[in-house]
Amino acid sequence: MVFGFLTLSIIVVAASFILELFHVKFLKFCHGIDLLFFAPWLFAFKFGFFNAMLLGFTIMAIHIVFNLHMAHFVLFALPALVIAIILGEMMGIAGFYISLALFMIASAVTTTMFGGFGPRFVIFLVVGTLFNIGLFSVYQNVL
Repeated sequence: MVFGFLTLSIIVVAASFILELFHVKFLKFCHGIDLLFFAPWLFAFKFGFFNAMLLGFTIMAIHIVFNLHMAHFVLFALPALVIAIILGEMMGIAGFYISLALFMIASAVTTTMFGGFGPRFVIFLVVGTLFNIGLFSVYQNVL
């Protein structure tokens, strides 16, 4: 199991890095194309809570490095991330849509509490939801 975790972690971290580079170069206005929900949620039922949190913190760090101006909003995702990981571990693959919905709701609540809710955040919610549903469809059909 450790080899699987390490291999998949390297792939996810590399993919996160590539997605962030793509975002910075081409999609500065469009947020939500990232692995911050999907990868830790998936790792939660495959490798457990602590491994999923480790991966989540790593992805958060990558986001912060590439988006220093939005670092506080990335940190606001921590409660949503914990919820997704707990639900991923408890419900597994069957809880995807519930986990995604609660992740987005928790993200909206924390962002609103700190004055960050606006048009760009609505774009994040829409794009992020669609991107994660796409990832889930690929996961179900390919893996």
